[in-house]
Amino acid sequence: MATKPRYATLGDYSFFHVMWQCHNRNWLLKDDWAKQLYYDLLLRYKKRYGLVFYSYHFMENHVHLTGRVGRLERFSNFFRLVNNLFSRNINRRLLRSGQAIKDRFLSPPIRDDRQMLAVLAYIDLNGVRAGRDTHPRESRWSSYRFYAHGRGDSLLEHVPNYLALADSEKQRQKIYRQIVEAQMHLYPMPDCSV
Repeated sequence: MATKPRYATLGDYSFFHVMWQCHNRNWLLKDDWAKQLYYDLLLRYKKRYGLVFYSYHFMENHVHLTGRVGRLERFSNFFRLVNNLFSRNINRRLLRSGQAIKDRFLSPPIRDDRQMLAVLAYIDLNGVRAGRDTHPRESRWSSYRFYAHGRGDSLLEHVPNYLALADSEKQRQKIYRQIVEAQMHLYPMPDCSV
């Protein structure tokens, strides 16, 4: 089945959920320095290209990001630049050549900020679903602590619907933890004792 063009799924000023994998599912993000490199590139160029990020989760071989697009043309240019710089740095550091990131990233549309809130919890649970973590708080490279515990994160802004959850920050954090806990029970932990 042919992949839909980006303009068919996203528009100017729409929400996005970007997912990309390392080429051949290699674990190029397994080390903290690689995750930090990608984080720093996102942070460095987001304002220049008019992107707002609401959440992220960096796994060992793939990335999830959510946010809001400015101009769709600038969105594609942003990821072309950031992913290219990331690939060149990874290749240089690991003494490798060739592709580091799979050709085309996925970007399913998110209709509204209510759906965005559910996607945030889904992304924060990525490590749990993969069997790497028993709880999302164990992942250093996700937005869980930003929403669930108010930890500062220079990359992120709050989703508008998150701010509407309650009047106080502590109450919003509690509600977000409850949302995540409710979704967490949908993913039974794999039995690693065998």
